[in-house]
Amino acid sequence: MTAPALFLSDRIRAPLLGLTLLMLTATAVAAPDLAGETDLDTRASLTAVEAAAGENRPDVITIAADPWCPHNCTAGSDHEGYMIDIAREVFESHGLTVEYVNTSWARALRLVNAGELDAVVGAYHEDAPGFVFPEIEQGEATNRFYTRPDDHWSFRGLSSLDDRLLVVINDYSYTALLDTYIQQHRQDQKRIWELSGPSPLDRAAQLVAQGRADVLVEERAVFTFLRQENPDLPALRDAGGLPSTRAFVAFSPELPQSARHASLLSDGMVTLRESGRLDAILARYGLEDWRDDGKGAAAETSRLSVVRSPVKEVLIHSRMPLAPGMDQHFLSAGSGTD
Repeated sequence: MTAPALFLSDRIRAPLLGLTLLMLTATAVAAPDLAGETDLDTRASLTAVEAAAGENRPDVITIAADPWCPHNCTAGSDHEGYMIDIAREVFESHGLTVEYVNTSWARALRLVNAGELDAVVGAYHEDAPGFVFPEIEQGEATNRFYTRPDDHWSFRGLSSLDDRLLVVINDYSYTALLDTYIQQHRQDQKRIWELSGPSPLDRAAQLVAQGRADVLVEERAVFTFLRQENPDLPALRDAGGLPSTRAFVAFSPELPQSARHASLLSDGMVTLRESGRLDAILARYGLEDWRDDGKGAAAETSRLSVVRSPVKEVLIHSRMPLAPGMDQHFLSAGSGTD
């Protein structure tokens, strides 16, 4: 995957705690938590999410998620994310209108699971058990560890983190295995540094660049986007990570039209890819088709079950897919996976 191009200097950067969520009808500062609520969710008397939830509009597909640019970005902006652009193009060709709204990931999952909204975007199968998934993915995620440019350390499984200070975001899931590692060493200030508050990813990058921490972990395209949106942010070195995994627009298990919508999106991906339109959509974000090197076809083998955080028993979004291909110590460590 190539680096995303720079666009829209006021773009929301995600996945972040304390990110600014731009709603279609309201703007506020929000900090998603594990319960899935945000200040915006609790303060606003009427948001785009609430306006859409529970409405029976057969010609409208409402998709919700927290911003995770460039995969899915700020609702209502000129660049809403390539996965949203894909969904719009496919569904509009069938006379369906896509409405995209931003809210916390956990809240989006709950509303879609209950059938109050149609779909979430940027989901792995592990995020949304029981949801209706297209057969063909709408995106790809690749999570990496980042260090200072002069640091020659590389990620080789959990054992390679033993002498590293890892910066993480408080109340965020990084897969059941890494969550377990974080929980086990949370009180060890030589291993784990938890950040919260506004723009924690920016701060994490600064801490690593300053030598106050050793490693941070983030999805590759999201981190690259953050760097291009913040040219003054220090450059960090990619020190390896986990294999890529597929990401989807996933539909509500409670709505009878979900199976049809998932099928339309799968068929639409074939059409977009064969016609060259997928390349054009991705090019708007400086990306290339993830299946060009054959990774997409084999992505089904690159996932293990990651459904619930071992820290708190709530359904949350893990932006950090666990995958085989790491060393035996990494795979055999107590993971808590199902």
